[in-house]
Order: sequence, then C-alpha cells, then structure tokens
Amino acid sequence: MESVKGKQASRCVLLAWTLAAAIVFVAFVSEASAREKTDVVILENGDHLTGEVKGLEFARLSFKTDTMETVSIKWEEVVQVTSNYAFQVELENGLRFFGTLEAPAEPGMLSVVGKDRTVGVSMDQVFRIRPIKQRFWKRINGSLSLGLSFTKASDVLRFSFNADASYTERKNIVEMTLSSIITTQQEQDARQNNNLNLRYNRLLQQKWFLSALTSLQRNDELGIKLRVLGGGGGGRLLVQTNRMVLPVMAGITVSRELAGSEGQDSTNVEGLVSIYWNLYIYHTPKTDLAFDLTTHPSITEGGRVRMNLDTRLRREIIKDFFADLSFYLKYDNRPPSATASTTDYGFVTSVGYSF
Repeated sequence: MESVKGKQASRCVLLAWTLAAAIVFVAFVSEASAREKTDVVILENGDHLTGEVKGLEFARLSFKTDTMETVSIKWEEVVQVTSNYAFQVELENGLRFFGTLEAPAEPGMLSVVGKDRTVGVSMDQVFRIRPIKQRFWKRINGSLSLGLSFTKASDVLRFSFNADASYTERKNIVEMTLSSIITTQQEQDARQNNNLNLRYNRLLQQKWFLSALTSLQRNDELGIKLRVLGGGGGGRLLVQTNRMVLPVMAGITVSRELAGSEGQDSTNVEGLVSIYWNLYIYHTPKTDLAFDLTTHPSITEGGRVRMNLDTRLRREIIKDFFADLSFYLKYDNRPPSATASTTDYGFVTSVGYSF
C-alpha cells in the first residue's frame, strides 16, 4: 500500500504544479494599458474599420475597435492597412521590415515606413505582422490547459496541466513550455511525467536561427527522477506560409540524470535533431495540428538513443477557449534503471484558454 509519506509527497507535487500554473496564468494574462485605436483597415467590400491592429498570423488579421471585441479578418479580404504605430512585417521568404504603415502607392501592397527608407511589399507575401510594443506584457502570447480523468473500475486518477508562453522582440524569441501528467492508483505510488523547457531563439537572415535551450524533466516510467539538460544549436525554417510552418534544428546537449536508488546517475553528451510541423485551418471552428519530434543520439554512451514525440489537435470552442487532444511518446533504448520501461506513451484530453 502506498505510504502516507508517498501520498503527502504526491499531493505536495500536485499542489506545487497547480500553484505554478495559477501564477503563470495570472501573470501572463495581465493586461497593459491599450493604445489609441487610430489604425485603419479597408476591406475588399469597401468597408473602413478604425481601431487597433493586434497582429497578423496565419492569414488572419486581429483587429480591435471601441465598439466590438477583437475580431479575426481574413487577410485575403483586406486591401489596405494604415497605422502611425510601428510594426514588424515578416514575409514568407524570411525578410523582415520595421516601421509604420502608410497608404500604398498601388493596391495589393503594404507600405512599411522605416527610419531610413520606405519599402513596398506585396500583401500576398506577408506572413506575419507584429506590433513593436514597449510594454513587457504586451509582447507575451501563450495558452493554458487542464485535464482530469478518473476511472472507478481501476481507481485511476490522472491530472494533466500544460502551459506555454512566448516573448517576442525584433530578432529575439524566448519560449517556455510547462507540462505535467500525474497518475495515481490505489496501493501504488503516484507516477509523474513533468517537463519544464526554456528556449531562446536568435533570428538570422533567410529564415535561419540560433537556439539555446535548457530543461528540467522527470519521468517515473523511464526511471528518471530528475534530468537537467542544457545545450544549443542552429536551424532553419524550411516552410513558412500562411497555412504552415516547418522548422528543423540540430545541435549538442549535455544532461545530468538522477535515477534514484533503482539506477545509476550519469552525465551524457548527446546530439540533438528536431523537427516541428504546425498546420492551421481557419475555417470555423479554428483548428490547428502540431507535430514535434526530437531525437537525442548519445555521444558519450555509444548506441543509446532517446526520442520524444508530441502531437496535438486543437479546436476552438468559443473565442480564446479550446479543446485539445494530444498524444505523447517517449523512448529510451537504455534507461538508467534496469527495471524501468523503455517507452512511455499516452493520450491526453484537456480544455484551455489562449492569450
């Protein structure tokens, strides 16, 4: 039977991660003061809208006025955007321009007025528009989701929590992901699968980038009580369109694994190869599909290979609220404990909020 100490430890871990989720959520959704709504958007049907351009991504322009909530406008229906505020305009080929938006000399163009020059770009080639904001909180986007399931027949309770956030500047992106899956069953110790990842990306020319990353991991199924990992590398966006992004990356990582009393602690130098694919479908309801595969071939321990696969299908329920169906697979052909499994996998359903 699970000891009282074990139950208390599980409850403490659950409380700690729940509290962390609450702190992250409250901090990241804090609203900064809104700027004046003087931007103008002209639509294909001749309508003129005055308000605030919140940004463009995946062929949807987010626009807010004083009389209505933030609306999502199809980019193909927009013929002109003007604003006295500064934006970062990114094209599908990776080029980026910074400046205010003025009326173009010809239709179908976006005129970006920088400090030294004015550039006209085809609206068909625009991939992303981001406001260049001075306030810290205004530069953060992310989401939070929770899941809970219980099966009486097996007395299994599973709690899941996921949070992600990104902070964006002109050439720098800082990303954080936090996930936790805690499974409890009568007469057994709680099983944990916890991950905290931080990544810094430096954007270069022609869709190239450099990355530095660090993570904290625990996976009881694979015999990992704690893994501390750090490293870096470089990569490139192979595909960047209004429907899809496909970056790849390669690098080197160093990890310290603590296996507890059932295994042997170790320090490993590993390679890093990752591919990420994200497809957006903006028909109502909004849907996106994500695929993230990372492989770590060991350099110091010949023949050992680790792999992480995460997939996610997300559908919008109502504005900013969504439902997720996720599948994860973690594989290690040489786990640190002889009694540990080489694979850990599962399906997770959850609901959440994006900001």
